[in-house]
Amino acid sequence: MVPPTAIDQPACADRRQSASGNDRPPSILRMLKFASALLVLLGCSPQPNANPVANPPAESERDGKVAVLIRFPGSEEPREIEVHMRDGETIRQVMERIVDPQPKMQGSGAMTLLTGIGTQESSGSEGWTYRVNGQWGDRSIGVYELHPGDRIEWYFGTYDPSSGDPSKPTEVP
Repeated sequence: MVPPTAIDQPACADRRQSASGNDRPPSILRMLKFASALLVLLGCSPQPNANPVANPPAESERDGKVAVLIRFPGSEEPREIEVHMRDGETIRQVMERIVDPQPKMQGSGAMTLLTGIGTQESSGSEGWTYRVNGQWGDRSIGVYELHPGDRIEWYFGTYDPSSGDPSKPTEVP
């Protein structure tokens, strides 16, 4: 008599049959159960909102509001928008919450630039510059930290070296 070989064994000889009659290997069943549980947990957890479309409510004493004034060329009155913020947020973080008119920014950190607000976009020597509490901005909006009660004013214009202030624009009529 010839001993049985691997060829004589049924293809599923190394599998165990569960009580439910399922003949998948137990390791695959455990992986499927684990993956299903993980998907349920991830699907039920709150997801962060990468692009907020509304101002988040103030939640602590360190939270508050800033005023954003946008002076469009040819407009007598600036557009004023009140934005909820947390102490220490950057101008960029505050501007990202404004929906109308939509600001356009590029870069990150110290290299962040505001390239447009609404349909008014920077081009050539014309562009946007800002003041915080009456002082011309001296750094990127990606690193300039704000505090509740601050007032940001945006101006669109051309760079005028004779103004004595390299960040102060001459407004475009």
